[in-house]
Amino acid sequence: MFDSIAGSIVHRSPTRIVVRTGGIGYELEIPVSTYEKLPKKGDVEILTHLYVREDSMKLFGFSTPDERALFRLLLSVSGVGPRLALTILSGSTVTGFVRAVKSDDVGFLTSVKGIGKKRAQRIALELKDSVSDFAAGAPYEERQPGIAGDAVEALVSLGYKKKEADRAVRAALSRTPEGAGVEDVIRSALSGV
Repeated sequence: MFDSIAGSIVHRSPTRIVVRTGGIGYELEIPVSTYEKLPKKGDVEILTHLYVREDSMKLFGFSTPDERALFRLLLSVSGVGPRLALTILSGSTVTGFVRAVKSDDVGFLTSVKGIGKKRAQRIALELKDSVSDFAAGAPYEERQPGIAGDAVEALVSLGYKKKEADRAVRAALSRTPEGAGVEDVIRSALSGV
């Protein structure tokens, strides 16, 4: 819904900022890694994620596409909410976290406050395939261009987990004829899921 907000920083602390734009002050919760990259005052553009629950709406801000993508990926893990996802981003770099997940470094993951051994194992297991995209170096959103990326994004927006959507789209692409549009791939993926 909100991709980014550009405006002036009104308030800045290690865990939140207020950005004023168009006469409205938007409060965003941020990881420490984003805080370190922000100017003390002045204009800023920050990437956002709107987290909606039946009893609350919160806006989260990130300085890089990879931070936001990892935050969203962490939210897909059972038992990981936005508060823990921010703690993970604040306690490590994106590359350090990806390296830990890829190598099953449970010790690194348990060093983050709020992550015990079982949760660390679950995070490593559920994200192992998904974090390999971060190693490519380009921003996460740019790594799945074209029809496949659009189809995966559509399935995720319908409530499928990223890994499940990737698998369904790969299978659908093998079933659909050459030159099929994104709608055909999504239909095929939904019928095969």
